[in-house]
Parts: sequence; C-alpha cells; structure tokens
Amino acid sequence: MRILFLSVLAIVFQQSVFSQDLLADKELTPDDELIRGKLMSTYREFFKWKDYDLALESWWTLFNDYPDVSEKLYVDGVTMYRHFINETPEGQARNAKVDTLMLIYDQRMTYFGGEGNILGRKGSDLLRFRSDDHQQIEAAYGMLKKSLEIQEYKSRETVMLNYMAAGLLLQNASVIDRNQVMEDYFLVTGLLDQQGGSSSRTERTRATIDGMIEKENILSCEGLDLHFGPQFEQNSENPDLLKKIIHSYSFAGCEQSALYTSASEKLYELDPGSESAHQLALLFISRNDLEKASRYLQMAVLDPTLAILDETDSPAAKRNAPKSYRWPCWMISFPRKKGQNGFMNSASFAWPGGIPVMPSHLPGKHWLTGKTMPRPIWPWGMPS
Repeated sequence: MRILFLSVLAIVFQQSVFSQDLLADKELTPDDELIRGKLMSTYREFFKWKDYDLALESWWTLFNDYPDVSEKLYVDGVTMYRHFINETPEGQARNAKVDTLMLIYDQRMTYFGGEGNILGRKGSDLLRFRSDDHQQIEAAYGMLKKSLEIQEYKSRETVMLNYMAAGLLLQNASVIDRNQVMEDYFLVTGLLDQQGGSSSRTERTRATIDGMIEKENILSCEGLDLHFGPQFEQNSENPDLLKKIIHSYSFAGCEQSALYTSASEKLYELDPGSESAHQLALLFISRNDLEKASRYLQMAVLDPTLAILDETDSPAAKRNAPKSYRWPCWMISFPRKKGQNGFMNSASFAWPGGIPVMPSHLPGKHWLTGKTMPRPIWPWGMPS
C-alpha cells in the first residue's frame, strides 16, 4: 500500500509540475488574479485562527495552480503540516503527511531558491519525524551537511545541533565512524568561531554540542593526534589553529599529549606573555620537568608588564599597583640544591592574572631578578 501511495503521489506531483510550468509560461488574466486573491484571503483568514483543516482546500489550490504566488504560502504550509503530523498517530497516514511536508520544501526551493536555508529546515524536520529509520537519518544528515556547506557561518544553530545529532545516531548505528563525527564536530565549532562575538545563544549551542560529544566520548587523544597532526605540520605558524588545538586537547583531557605541548610552546613563541608562560610552567611542573618549568616561570616573572613592589616604592605606587600583582593564592615546591635530598617549600605567589613571583628564595634577594626585597610588601599587611 505504501509503495502504491508513493507512486500515486509521484504521478500527482508530476502532473502538478507540468500544469505549473504551463502557468508560468502565460500571464494571469484579471479573472485569474481575482481568483488567486480570493484564495489567498480565504486560506489566510482560516490560518490566522488556526483552523488548518478549513484553510487546506484554498491552500492546496494555490499550491497547485499558483505556486509562485508568495513564499509565505510555503512557510504556512510547513506550519500546518507539522501540526497535522503531530496530531496523527504512527502509521501510513502520518508517513503520507511527512512526505507532503518534504514536497512543500522541494517546491519552495523550485520557485524561490534558498537551497542552503531550505535544506537545513527540510533535514531538521526529516530527522525530527523519522528518527527511527536509519536510511531517513542518513538522508537528513546529507541535507544538513549540504546546508552547512552552503550557508557556512550564516548557518542557523538548530541546523548545527541537528547535524551533530544525526551524525551521532549514525555513528551509534555503525553507519559512519567516530573519526567522521569528530570531523563534523570541528566543522560545526569552526563555523561557530567564524560567527564572531559571544552571544548567549551561540554559547548555549557550543555548550550543547560539547556536551553531546563528551557524553559519547568522541574526542580521544589518538583521534585528536590523527586529526591535528598533519595540520600542525603544515601550518604550525597559524595562531588560530594553535588555539584550536590547545582548546580541543584541554576539553578532551589530553594535556599530556606531545602535540598539545608543541602547540602551546609554539603559540608562546608567536605571542609571548606572562599568562601563557605561566600555563606552560604548570604543564612542565606536572611532568616533573623542572628545568623547563623554571625557564617558563622566569619568562612569566620577567614580563615587562610585571610590577614588583618593595619598600622603596612610594605609598601611592603600592596603592595603585594592579591587584593582580598583590594577591597570593598558591605555593609550589622546588628541589634543594644539588646533593641534598627531598624538597623545600619556597613561597611562590601567583595571582589571578597567572603571573607567578617568588618574593624570597635567598635572604634579601628576589630569586630570579636579584632585586633587593628584604621581605614581601603587602599593602594591606601580610595575608593570612
């Protein structure tokens, strides 16, 4: 029965297209314009009051006989058929309404263009109403992907979310592999990055997509290496790529990867700063590579923007010094001198801005700069 219905539907559609081509080749007479106006008025009045069953007869006449009357005809048709589908139980009748909804999208593209936009909407509805059919999910996935390729950074957030949802469903059904889903993830997050700004809507979309990926454990360290390795080799001077690598590895918990370290050090080389030096120092401390940790801590401390207060500074300088240079929050341990066992604690003060300073390693001297500092200067007294 379903095959027979689809065959009949195809014949009806071919006939309607043929009649529409004839209509497009001739000018409308005054009587035609009058009829068209009455049909528009009738269906719009019923539609406004959500009497969709009563609106349908006039709407279908316009759809078949005056298909280029207005793009609004198709927008309203989608609204009505979504309603009909939601009101119809699973079965042949519901499937027929889904087929009609897809037909509305196709005809809208034929007469009004906008392929990228329409494919995103069509794919989203196909996924919504036929998410239990892997072939239909695959078809929706293809539509959504093409929409993203056409619309690029202008793509709607809903299309991005549905594209990722379709990909994950296909991956769970072994239709596509994990690497493809990872490629999709980077495509979508790249488009979000290109949109610029940080609207709450964009951030919610990004957080939702990240949550979907994290739940399915898509971003493995090995997969990230395979994805980013060739890109890093070919384009290691690109700060945007380096930031993307660092973010992706951090998100996946892969900070111990060699590529993460290489990208971090390369980014520091291109754009040095106390904060990035501080992060690198922490990274090498976690690996017990104290030689490199010490070097990056030195880079952080010797940043020219760093102000170190001592007793020779005026009270005004102490008051006006940025608070990020005054607030202690953590301590680290350094090994004793060569030949001694164990570790000794040196007070290492790091501030919210990420700038570490060791006020006293040797009596009266700053441990890196050698600047005389008889004791740490705290504008409000020694913190507890």
